[in-house]
Amino acid sequence: MKARHEFTSEKEWLEYLKTYFAAMAMQGLLVRYVENGMYGNQINYPMVEQAAVMQADALINELNKPTTNG
Repeated sequence: MKARHEFTSEKEWLEYLKTYFAAMAMQGLLVRYVENGMYGNQINYPMVEQAAVMQADALINELNKPTTNG
Protein backbone atom coordinates (compact mmCIF):
# COMPACT_ATOMS: atom_id res chain seq x y z
CA MET A 1 0.00 0.00 0.00
CA LYS A 2 1.30 3.42 -0.91
CA ALA A 3 1.91 6.04 1.76
CA ARG A 4 -0.21 9.19 2.05
CA HIS A 5 2.72 11.49 1.21
CA GLU A 6 3.07 9.80 -2.21
CA PHE A 7 -0.09 11.51 -3.48
CA THR A 8 -0.40 15.07 -4.74
CA SER A 9 -4.02 15.63 -3.69
CA GLU A 10 -6.58 14.44 -1.19
CA LYS A 11 -8.83 13.31 -4.05
CA GLU A 12 -6.08 11.14 -5.50
CA TRP A 13 -5.41 9.61 -2.06
CA LEU A 14 -9.10 8.85 -1.45
CA GLU A 15 -9.51 7.27 -4.89
CA TYR A 16 -6.51 5.07 -4.18
CA LEU A 17 -7.93 4.03 -0.80
CA LYS A 18 -11.28 3.17 -2.35
CA THR A 19 -9.60 1.04 -5.02
CA TYR A 20 -7.40 -0.66 -2.43
CA PHE A 21 -10.27 -1.42 -0.07
CA ALA A 22 -12.49 -2.62 -2.93
CA ALA A 23 -9.76 -4.99 -4.10
CA MET A 24 -9.42 -6.42 -0.60
CA ALA A 25 -13.20 -6.86 -0.34
CA MET A 26 -13.30 -8.50 -3.78
CA GLN A 27 -10.68 -11.03 -2.70
CA GLY A 28 -12.83 -12.03 0.24
CA LEU A 29 -15.97 -12.31 -1.85
CA LEU A 30 -14.26 -14.45 -4.49
CA VAL A 31 -12.86 -16.78 -1.83
CA ARG A 32 -16.42 -17.47 -0.71
CA TYR A 33 -17.36 -18.52 -4.24
CA VAL A 34 -14.37 -20.83 -4.51
CA GLU A 35 -15.07 -22.32 -1.07
CA ASN A 36 -18.55 -23.14 -2.36
CA GLY A 37 -17.10 -24.89 -5.43
CA MET A 38 -17.89 -22.15 -7.93
CA TYR A 39 -15.36 -21.11 -10.57
CA GLY A 40 -15.08 -19.15 -13.82
CA ASN A 41 -18.38 -18.38 -15.49
CA GLN A 42 -20.33 -19.66 -12.47
CA ILE A 43 -19.36 -16.47 -10.60
CA ASN A 44 -21.57 -13.41 -10.90
CA TYR A 45 -18.72 -10.93 -11.41
CA PRO A 46 -20.87 -7.78 -11.74
CA MET A 47 -22.43 -8.57 -8.35
CA VAL A 48 -19.00 -9.17 -6.82
CA GLU A 49 -17.74 -5.87 -8.24
CA GLN A 50 -20.73 -3.91 -6.92
CA ALA A 51 -20.55 -5.53 -3.50
CA ALA A 52 -16.81 -4.85 -3.22
CA VAL A 53 -17.27 -1.15 -4.04
CA MET A 54 -20.17 -0.90 -1.58
CA GLN A 55 -18.02 -2.45 1.14
CA ALA A 56 -15.14 -0.08 0.35
CA ASP A 57 -17.48 2.93 0.53
CA ALA A 58 -18.93 1.71 3.83
CA LEU A 59 -15.46 1.27 5.31
CA ILE A 60 -14.32 4.71 4.18
CA ASN A 61 -17.50 6.29 5.58
CA GLU A 62 -17.02 4.52 8.90
CA LEU A 63 -13.36 5.54 9.10
CA ASN A 64 -14.34 9.17 8.46
CA LYS A 65 -16.74 9.27 11.42
CA PRO A 66 -15.46 11.12 14.46
CA THR A 67 -14.36 8.85 17.26
CA THR A 68 -15.76 9.09 20.75
CA ASN A 69 -13.74 8.53 23.87
CA GLY A 70 -15.38 6.59 26.60
